[in-house]
Amino acid sequence: MILKLEAQQPFDAAVHAAYGCYWLPSPLWRMKAPVVWGPVGGGTRTPRSLWPCLGWQGLIGEWQKSIALKLACLLPATRRTWKRVAIRVAETENSRLALPARLQQETRVINRCLLTGLLTPTVKPNARQSYLIFPSLLDARKAPRLALRALALTPPSVKLIFLSGGHEQKTLQKMVNKLNLASRVEFRGRVPREQLFDMMAQAAGVVFTG
Repeated sequence: MILKLEAQQPFDAAVHAAYGCYWLPSPLWRMKAPVVWGPVGGGTRTPRSLWPCLGWQGLIGEWQKSIALKLACLLPATRRTWKRVAIRVAETENSRLALPARLQQETRVINRCLLTGLLTPTVKPNARQSYLIFPSLLDARKAPRLALRALALTPPSVKLIFLSGGHEQKTLQKMVNKLNLASRVEFRGRVPREQLFDMMAQAAGVVFTG
C-alpha cells in the first residue's frame, strides 16, 4: 500500500513511527524517499549476575530468546532495513549496541518515554505512604523475585503491591509464604492507568523494570 501511494505522489520522507525491535524489518526500506526508522528497542539483556533470580524457566526463556534474536538478525529484510534507512533511532544504548558495529556510530538514541504523555494525579497526598508498587509484568525477566527478596530485608512497615499479572504470579505467591511476607505483599492485578498514577503519587517508591 505505501509503495502504491509513493508511486502516485512521491514523499519527501517517511517515518517508521510504530514502536518496534531492532531485529524486525520495516516495510519502508523499499521506499525511494529517506526513511527515519525508530525508536526501536529489544536490546535489553538480563545481566548474568541476576540470572539466579530468573529461575530455571526464566533461564531457558533467556536462552531461547537469545537464539531467536540471532536468527532474526540474519533475515535479509532486517539487514536491508538496517542498511537502507536514512536515520536509525534506538530507544536505549543497549539497542544501539545490538546493531552491527559499522552502524552504531550513526544511530541516535531517543528514549520512548519522551514520546509518552503523562497524567496528572487526581490525589494530593500530604505524605508518602509506606508501600512500594511494582507495575511491570510478572515475568522472570522483570525480576519480581528479586523485588521480594529485597522486601524481606526492609522494615516490617514496608509493603509491596504488584499491579500487574503474569505467569510468575504462582511462584511469587509461594515465595511470599516462604519468606513470611504474606501480610506485606498484595497482588492486585492490572489497574487503570489513572489509578496507577494516583498510587504512584502516594507510594514511597516504584520498582519499575520496564
